[in-house]
Parts: sequence; structure tokens; C-alpha cells
Amino acid sequence: MVSFLWIGIHPQHRNSNLAGLVIAAIGLLWTVDILHFLGATGKIFPYAEDYLRMLLPFIPAYMLQTVFANFFVTAGRPGLGSALAIGAGALNILLDYVFIV
Repeated sequence: MVSFLWIGIHPQHRNSNLAGLVIAAIGLLWTVDILHFLGATGKIFPYAEDYLRMLLPFIPAYMLQTVFANFFVTAGRPGLGSALAIGAGALNILLDYVFIV
């Protein structure tokens, strides 16, 4: 999986991807501590833990999306970055409904 995340990424952009991998690894190692810090208790805790463990591996992709959205704005194509963000949000809503409900 790590080699897949490096394919086609310009060396200047690898820092954000590396930071995403580090954040994901730290989050996966200390999921329980993070949830306790955020106040998850009782019946909510197992659901929050499952959700966080599913979310954390994709942190590098979220960070790359943010980096590339900024590059689109810099390149003079802010509409493209906005369209991609809206599309990703719509897909997230759809897949949440499919997999969670």
C-alpha cells in the first residue's frame, strides 16, 4: 500500500503524503487514548473506535486532496478544485448511506 501512495507523486508533494502516513500510524497506535481524550465513553466508544480505525488509513489521501486543491487554485483553476471537493463530499454521503445505513 505504501508504494501505491508514492506512484506519480512529485517529490515536493511527498512531504504531505509522508505526514499523512505518520498521522495515520500514530492514530492507529493510540486510537483508544485519542478517543478517551476526545470524551468518547459508554455506548458510543465502540462505534467511535470502529469509525476511527476505518478513517485513519485514508488520512494520506485526504491530505493529498487538500494539497492538490491548493495547486488547482494556484494554477488558475479554482473551479476544478471546488468541483472535485464537492464530488468527493457527495460520494462520501452516498457511500456512507450504502455502507452504514
